[in-house]
Amino acid sequence: MEIKEWAQYSREEKKTLLKHWWYYYGKLLITLEEQEIFEHLVEECPDCIMSIALFSYLQDKSSQNLIYAIRQNRVKELINLIDSSMESVKQDVGFSDIELQFISILVGSYNHPEPDVSMSEEEINRQLKDIGIDPNRVVHIQKKKN
Repeated sequence: MEIKEWAQYSREEKKTLLKHWWYYYGKLLITLEEQEIFEHLVEECPDCIMSIALFSYLQDKSSQNLIYAIRQNRVKELINLIDSSMESVKQDVGFSDIELQFISILVGSYNHPEPDVSMSEEEINRQLKDIGIDPNRVVHIQKKKN
């Protein structure tokens, strides 16, 4: 994928980059329901999700803000908060440079992904408990190392 301004991407390219951000920069386990909600949000308004992704980039690059909002059924609140916060920021001279830098990072990791960093079993169990799943009822599968 090529690096260009957000408005120049097709709807499909936008959705592809946002899905990459969701998976590649996600730091939390997600449920199928949370995944489906995300897919719906991206389909409904990729530009709104880009605002969340860009806001998150300015914090820690992850999709955690959106995941927590989905879990608390507060996505619309998050979108409204970010839209109002970003409105004044978007007028700043350097904003387009920051946005393009974020897009460059997304496209770079999309085109040349690095290997996954495995989560410890302890971290997986902690996150399972956080979403209400008993870790003792989950089978952990590990890839064989060559």
